[in-house]
Amino acid sequence: MHGVESWQWKEDQEEKEEAQGVTPLPECAICGLESNQLYKCKRCGERFCEECGSVEDKLCLFCLEDEEEDSSEEEWEEEEEDEEEQE
Repeated sequence: MHGVESWQWKEDQEEKEEAQGVTPLPECAICGLESNQLYKCKRCGERFCEECGSVEDKLCLFCLEDEEEDSSEEEWEEEEEDEEEQE
């Protein structure tokens, strides 16, 4: 990029668009890409695109992974309790 850092180029581009009256698209908090449609995570409040979470569950990838881990731990604990009761 001819010696210009990519973040500086992006900042310059945003300033040009703002001066021209162009409203930039909102960015996904997960992947950083601009998107016409973002969804708000019901757990953490971050805005994510359809590629970075479950639109149906309204969860971003990070919270979706956390929820899956939590449910796995609960299942494991229930199995342990069942085994202890059988003994």
